[in-house]
Amino acid sequence: SDEHQKSKRGRFRDMDMDLLQKHSIDLYWDDETTQSTYLFPLSHSEILMSESSKLVAALPPNRVYTLGPYSMADSPESHIGSFKHALDFLVPVATPVYAVADGVIMEIKEHCERWGDGPEFRDYLNYLTVKHGNGEFSQYCHLQKNSVSTRKLKVGDHVRVGQEITETGMSGWMDGPHLHFIVYRHDINPQNPFGFKSLKVCFK
Repeated sequence: SDEHQKSKRGRFRDMDMDLLQKHSIDLYWDDETTQSTYLFPLSHSEILMSESSKLVAALPPNRVYTLGPYSMADSPESHIGSFKHALDFLVPVATPVYAVADGVIMEIKEHCERWGDGPEFRDYLNYLTVKHGNGEFSQYCHLQKNSVSTRKLKVGDHVRVGQEITETGMSGWMDGPHLHFIVYRHDINPQNPFGFKSLKVCFK
């Protein structure tokens, strides 16, 4: 839809970092949670937890926290404004990623291999977006090149909760392996120049 394309452009192509910083302290971003509860997008196997702990050891303690069984990284430079409730799961490259709820694939970008620690790399992000029946979208980012199509998935396909849909990689703005995950809704509001709003995720 035109609305979705505008939201897409706002997130990945025309994002003005100065504008994002300007709106970063607005209380408007703070209080909204998801309508539904979602599964975590990763398994919680002992092997994955062990591999994640190695990534934790490489980060300053003040950048790491836990969410359920998972180790997470704080990203204060990029998780601001409309991205405030994005989540970075510390997992190694090639970790399988699962659909958090039933939905339809709306966007796929999977041709990039460039990455780096700065906003100039944001346009090299590989990502997958799924629309859910409640009008919310889940998005999975920093994906491995061609990791959606190798699972024989394409835009318009229906996915089921818990279905393996992609895997993590190194693409876009990042300083180490992780899955960047966000649930958002479209938002047409004069207070929001970006066209979408991230939500606090209620996990099952």
